[in-house]
Amino acid sequence: MLEQFKNPFGSNSPAPVSAQSSGKIVNYTKIARDVGVSDQTVKTYFQILEDTLLGSFLPAFDQSVRKSQGKSPKFYLFDTGVVRALRRSISSPVVESTHEFSELFEHFVVGELKRRAEYEAADFQFTFVGAPNGKQIELIVDRSGKSKIAIEVKSTTSVREDDTTELRQLGGDMKGTELFVF
Repeated sequence: MLEQFKNPFGSNSPAPVSAQSSGKIVNYTKIARDVGVSDQTVKTYFQILEDTLLGSFLPAFDQSVRKSQGKSPKFYLFDTGVVRALRRSISSPVVESTHEFSELFEHFVVGELKRRAEYEAADFQFTFVGAPNGKQIELIVDRSGKSKIAIEVKSTTSVREDDTTELRQLGGDMKGTELFVF
C-alpha cells in the first residue's frame, strides 16, 4: 500500500535540490544530471512549485523582452524557513557573516519586497541582472511609469565603497535607474 507513495525521483529527491537552488539561477540540465531525471521533469517540478505558490521565478533583466525570455531565471522558495528545513539545517543557528546568512538575507529581502508589492497591488515587475562574469544585482524593480530601482543586498552592518561595485557598474548601464543598497 505504501509503495504508491514512494518518491518517484528515488533517493535523490528534487525537494532538497530545489532548496539548494533557491535564490540561484536555475540550471535545469545540471539539476537533472545531479538528480538522475530528464531536464523536462525538473522544469515541470519547478513549475509545480510555482503553480502551488511554494516558490516563484525571478526572471533575468534585459532591455529586450525577447532576450530576457532566453535567459535563465532565479528561483526562490516562498520562505527561508522552508529552505532551511529542506536543507536539513533548521536546528542549527544561522551565524552572521557567513555565506548562509548572506543567502538567506537576500532571499528574505527579495521575498518581502515582492510580497509587499503584491499586497499593495502595485504594478511592479521584478527581475535581476546578471553579468557574464557572474556578478549580479539582486533585484531590479520596474515601477510602471516611474524610474526603475536597482537593489544590491548586502548582509553587513557597514557598507563599504567596494560593496557597491557591481551596483554602480551594472546599474549605471541602465539610464535613469535609482540605485540602492540594502
